[in-house]
Amino acid sequence: MNVFQKLKADWYRKGQDGATSFEEYPPKVRVYRNLHKDCWSVRDFDSKSENYNRVVGRVQEIALEEVKFVVSQAGREKVLKEKRKNVHAFVQGSPRLTVDLSGSLSEAHIKKVVTYNPYEGPKFSFEMDLDTEVSVDGADFAVLKMEEDRAWVEAYWVDVYSFIKSTCHPKFSRNSLLTYLT
Repeated sequence: MNVFQKLKADWYRKGQDGATSFEEYPPKVRVYRNLHKDCWSVRDFDSKSENYNRVVGRVQEIALEEVKFVVSQAGREKVLKEKRKNVHAFVQGSPRLTVDLSGSLSEAHIKKVVTYNPYEGPKFSFEMDLDTEVSVDGADFAVLKMEEDRAWVEAYWVDVYSFIKSTCHPKFSRNSLLTYLT
């Protein structure tokens, strides 16, 4: 059993007790921060569903697997032009039960806090060092959390190669990222 399979098995096993509304989520969702209700809004992104592209839930915390970080460039340009926020950035994936992942991951896993600010860049990113932001397109897993007035996304990659595959930065080659991480 590889690390990814172990993580997935632990994720499902730990969530068995007390899972109530989880089964109601569609197989693929897009999640965005709802500034008016101070929560994460969960949109159905299953194109075969009658609720496609409609909000099906609002949560304080949600976990996703097979994650893609999606930004509508047209929506971002509208924000930059009008200086007014709109929904144009999502974390897309398959919902899973939120659990403490600290005991499930091997030493090879990578965890980063991923952010998005339309005024700072066109993609989701994480801070590599004080001067450098690295853009990221996806992750193996992500946990979206909200506490009080703070929201964040913890992204997990099960190994270095998975991480390198989903990151990009014009200043850094994939080899320099690998060197940085090892």
